[in-house]
Amino acid sequence: MYLVCSAGGVGTTAFIKWLAQYHKVNDPDDKDGLKHLVSPPDREDIEKAVYIYSSRPESQVVSICRRFGSRQAKKLTGEDRMIKKPMSYLAYHFDVYGLKNILNNWINNGVDYEIAFVDYEKMWDELPCIVDFLNLDREAIDTFSSFKKRKSERILTQNKELNNHLQYIYQGFKEFIESKMDDNE
Repeated sequence: MYLVCSAGGVGTTAFIKWLAQYHKVNDPDDKDGLKHLVSPPDREDIEKAVYIYSSRPESQVVSICRRFGSRQAKKLTGEDRMIKKPMSYLAYHFDVYGLKNILNNWINNGVDYEIAFVDYEKMWDELPCIVDFLNLDREAIDTFSSFKKRKSERILTQNKELNNHLQYIYQGFKEFIESKMDDNE
């Protein structure tokens, strides 16, 4: 099985559905509980994994826009958070999803299978490398969905206060990711 996982808001469902055309994968609706794990599972049936992440705060707003921000925060951190609307994020002055910890867990994993780390922002540019990692023919690129602008980008453009707040919470996160990815190569 090929595992595709993320903290959410980065096209994981579409990626899983695409990859399911070629390999056995985890469930796109997370019925198997494998789509949003805080660390890679130690399972013998996993051949390879893809962890999709984003350094941009929009990925967090996606969960809130879809009305499952509170549930996603609980799933990822075990903590109850009241995040029903994008503006409710203003009540928190920290990363309610624990993204830095999750990324650390995935990078320092100790599992026996290979993990590809895919930045959502660069995913379409890196498709040739991704299909190679997944042992797919290059023709698989043609079946990959086209880039879609996130609904959350519009929300953040319209709401400078929320955008500035998320920028504050996630300041240095992009640099953290870049340093971890450099160390991981």
